[in-house]
Amino acid sequence: MKIRYSFYELTSKRPIQSKRTHVSRHGALLQVEFDDGSVGYADCHPWEELGDLPLQTQLDLLKNGRCTRLTARSIYFAKADAKARANKSNLIESRKIPMSHYLLTQLDDSALAEVENAWNQGFTIFKLKLGNELAREEQLLMEILKRWPKARLRLDFNGKLNEELLIAFLDRHSNLKHAFDYIEDPYPFNYATWRYAYETFHVPLAADEFFKAAYGHPEAAQVLVMKPAVQTLKPVDTAQRLVVTSYLDHPFGQMTAAYMASFASNEACGVLSHTVYENNPFAEQIEHKGPYLEAVPGYGFGFDELLKKLKFV
Repeated sequence: MKIRYSFYELTSKRPIQSKRTHVSRHGALLQVEFDDGSVGYADCHPWEELGDLPLQTQLDLLKNGRCTRLTARSIYFAKADAKARANKSNLIESRKIPMSHYLLTQLDDSALAEVENAWNQGFTIFKLKLGNELAREEQLLMEILKRWPKARLRLDFNGKLNEELLIAFLDRHSNLKHAFDYIEDPYPFNYATWRYAYETFHVPLAADEFFKAAYGHPEAAQVLVMKPAVQTLKPVDTAQRLVVTSYLDHPFGQMTAAYMASFASNEACGVLSHTVYENNPFAEQIEHKGPYLEAVPGYGFGFDELLKKLKFV
């Protein structure tokens, strides 16, 4: 197996995670030649904030035959891509991808115009990153539901709350809970306190960063958020909803997440994430009808002509 790579940079339109300003994200597209001569492509987009090793370390280990949780999945997708390219088929065209939510990485005044634009395109489910300036964010939250009362919201706190703050938040907004599809990662998973919060307010709680701890505990975590870039799809308790999302990675990685979402469930997923970043040639090739992602032309995961133009080293 021979591996080459091409570095890329993505610039966010809004702050991501706890950052206060726009950020540049770095990754690499992999070109993998397998022993049978087939060639496939994949993404490698580490998040050091979430425990991934730095990009160059990921690539150095891979060159020496050692995989991390991220690069093991990269090789998996490269192999699927290579097989499809050899068969001259597209992996997405024949799959039914669930609808996607619309992601806002920061809730500020300009977000209202973005919600309006997305709503007019047909999006009805919105995932909002919260927790940096909660008082201001809650005002905007109420404004969104005032303007679009039929919207469904997925609120992601990225572990910024604690038990007391979560209970207070749910209590303040008990009249809006019908609009909350779920609350994601309010704080590190705790079976007893998560279960208490759900039984008290009946707002589903979702585990993303705390997926492993919450797996198999539907009484406490009613939703599991799975990222194919670092996780293998596996059966979940029928009482737990499974939501597949991208790793906020390159558009190529976005398509691999969409592919896995088509096998997972009919739950609205989160694979239309290219809008988080400034436009680039790969993102320009992604088409969607409202919340429904479409296949990118080409073999495998697509992007044939753009991949030919890249310099792999």
